[in-house]
Amino acid sequence: MDDNNYIPTAEYNYVIGKHYLSTDDPALATVYYEIKHLETRMSDPEGFFFNTLTIMVELKRFAVSAGLSGEPLLEDILERLRTSVKGPAEDPMSYAEMDNALIRIHDCIPDICRLADMAKGGKREPAAPKPEETKGAEEQDSTCTIDETEGDPGKELRVRATERTMDMSVSNTEHGDMDIPEKDLKKGARFEVPHFPDSAFEILEASGDKVRVQWCSHEYEIPLGNTVTTQNILLDNPYLSVDEMHIRFEYREIPLYTRAMRLLDKIAKLHGAMDPRKAGTTKAEQKVLNMLDELIYKNDRTDMYPLKALLDASNNWATGKIVRMSHFRHILLEGIDKGCLAPDQDEAWDWMEAAAGNNDPAEFMDDTERWYDILMTAAEEGNTIAKDIMDRIWEPEQIIEED
Repeated sequence: MDDNNYIPTAEYNYVIGKHYLSTDDPALATVYYEIKHLETRMSDPEGFFFNTLTIMVELKRFAVSAGLSGEPLLEDILERLRTSVKGPAEDPMSYAEMDNALIRIHDCIPDICRLADMAKGGKREPAAPKPEETKGAEEQDSTCTIDETEGDPGKELRVRATERTMDMSVSNTEHGDMDIPEKDLKKGARFEVPHFPDSAFEILEASGDKVRVQWCSHEYEIPLGNTVTTQNILLDNPYLSVDEMHIRFEYREIPLYTRAMRLLDKIAKLHGAMDPRKAGTTKAEQKVLNMLDELIYKNDRTDMYPLKALLDASNNWATGKIVRMSHFRHILLEGIDKGCLAPDQDEAWDWMEAAAGNNDPAEFMDDTERWYDILMTAAEEGNTIAKDIMDRIWEPEQIIEED
């Protein structure tokens, strides 16, 4: 909307970025007012937190008065606001964290407006569902929840079975893998690597410090943080001249990166199977984003910036469709300034390829010339993903002419 054509239509009127907001409700007006003035609180992390808390309280007050207290959209907005900030009991938020929080809070404005539109028809409470609908909803909810402990630190026993066969002087080697979480490592439990029936082994002892297993009458002890490989065992196979197997066991703390990717995979599968708004994955999504922040800021994994940008700017993690492009650009630019799109940052480019799958890569940066230079530099060093993205944005003939 053009500023010159904007005409206030209610008692309270605000302009926040590109949003023109009007309301007659005092509680909703307080929400808009506090969002508009959050930026002025960025020198005071505690004040920033309490002003965000005020936004949540007043939004809840507005929703209750409008008969929307049970509205899922309200719960989604409140959860996004809550997970955007840190409380006074935690480490104070840095300026960069408050800047990211401000973007996420501004991204809630369209949904707050949707909530306001829902209230315009007067107070309402959700209609009671029919019995068959209730049953269906319960069944659906039971299949779409993610355990709150998913992604938490823990231990696991990694197992790799390797089978080598030889027939008529032709050798073949195959591998099979499985990961067994610590909670399943119980005395007497038996496991078998899928598709390798001769790999069956038994847990003799399991603790936080070590695991002891038995395979083919031999016992092996695997201390935490160590890898143990069994001896080769000849298998009874009359059809082959050689059929032998060995197993490698590794007892380890699950790496942060692995935890983040596994939880991301579960969320993406849920979003692919149902409406993400009904999947109840908000807390799990925030956990993934927090782990990515830890990888980036504490472990120097700058190659995670494109993934963080994509997830934080998307509502559906199965499609990766960006709905907050300004947010994507902001996070990506921070990563670019730290070298995340150097030509040899393979994982970063893999996620850029994923981002380009359902989005227009021409919109990924405001600075088109810099974006072109980044892609060209990577492409000239043999990065095929950068070359493919270039070809999507600029026709090859156009690139030749500009060169």
